[in-house]
Amino acid sequence: MGWIRKPIGGGWTLREIAQGKPLGHPSHALFVHFPAGLWPAALLLDLLSWIHPDPTLVRAALYDLLLGLALAVPAIFTGLLDFLPTVPGSRKRQLGWRHLIAQASATGMFAASAVIRLQDAGATHTAMLPLALAVVGTGLLLLGNYLGGELVYRHGMRVGASR
Repeated sequence: MGWIRKPIGGGWTLREIAQGKPLGHPSHALFVHFPAGLWPAALLLDLLSWIHPDPTLVRAALYDLLLGLALAVPAIFTGLLDFLPTVPGSRKRQLGWRHLIAQASATGMFAASAVIRLQDAGATHTAMLPLALAVVGTGLLLLGNYLGGELVYRHGMRVGASR
């Protein structure tokens, strides 16, 4: 991974660019908001589809899931760049592992939900299995977000590190 540390445009390394140094703040925070908003919005649309059966609601929930999955890629990449240099055995590393596991599990739940939904794109309400996966995924997402907040606000992870 030496290529990620070689200076490129502006004298920054690829790692520094990916972590947000040119922006003056960490980039991971820029990306996490998309899946964190889109996935619970999909769950809300799912629940609405049970109150008012409409294939448009089911389709919109699927689009939210797919867009959230696509936008999770840069969140995962930048999160790993922040996590990998943490000190093994440290409190930040332990919380980082928990955050990573919760978010990876949530991502898996939403991905599985999306795959199942693709089998019945014309449904008027979300089937129970993808709905249950979205509920569990949202719970895991909230837990992972809480742990990420602990890393930043209680342990100062990446606070002021991009200047």
